[in-house]
Amino acid sequence: MCVKMLNPQEEEYMIDTASGSCGFPIHTVFDVWKKIYTDLNIEESHLFTAEEKHPRALKYVKEKVFGIDFDKKTVRVARMLNIIAGDGHTNVLNMNSLDFERWDENLKDEDWTDTYFEGWKRLKKLRSVKNENKEFEFYNRLNLIKPVFHKNIEDFIRLSRTKEKKFPYFKSQIFKNLYFKTPKDSNELFSYSFTLKNCLKDYAGKIDKENVIFGIFKNQKLKYAVYVNLKQKKIIEAKGVCNNEIPDRDMKVVKEFVNNLGA
Repeated sequence: MCVKMLNPQEEEYMIDTASGSCGFPIHTVFDVWKKIYTDLNIEESHLFTAEEKHPRALKYVKEKVFGIDFDKKTVRVARMLNIIAGDGHTNVLNMNSLDFERWDENLKDEDWTDTYFEGWKRLKKLRSVKNENKEFEFYNRLNLIKPVFHKNIEDFIRLSRTKEKKFPYFKSQIFKNLYFKTPKDSNELFSYSFTLKNCLKDYAGKIDKENVIFGIFKNQKLKYAVYVNLKQKKIIEAKGVCNNEIPDRDMKVVKEFVNNLGA
């Protein structure tokens, strides 16, 4: 519905600066492709296929549609969906929209350039000022921006610049109706904190071989986190979204899981 309301056109550029799995970009592409095929008097097939698209349709998706997201796994999913949809994957970039001052540092990472350089090369052509990433020329262009749900953007940027810390203990296990998983590093812990809207991010320095944090998933969604002393099998703290208490039924399962650690 949002895409239909915005009515994107073939001559417009489109960027989603928090693109996730690229729902908005993909549906924008489909909407414009329908207009292109109608203009060419070509009967459209189901657009979400890997079949070869008309050169005019490919030109649009390769040159004028962009997606940016800071989560590597989400970007991988988005790029795969775009490959299936029609080879628009090259313009889906793994970058932090809020930390644009450090975008050029990605060029020092050979793995990043191998994957994202072609898309980055197209995006930087839209800079307002050469060699600066603060402003882009998006006048008369479709710019889809979703709000970032974080109380302190400066804190968000500071944390994103923190050097990744690997954690010494990893465990992943389904126990009854819950899935328990320790974060493998500080970046994943930050992701837990961001999802649960709490201060888990501050626990990175408190995690060691004996004291760990488990993310607790229910129906494939992160619902709770528990801070545990493995040696004593003791729950130090257990909270849900916004530090709310874990419901009694699920808390009972959490306690059983902790009591069975190492068994």
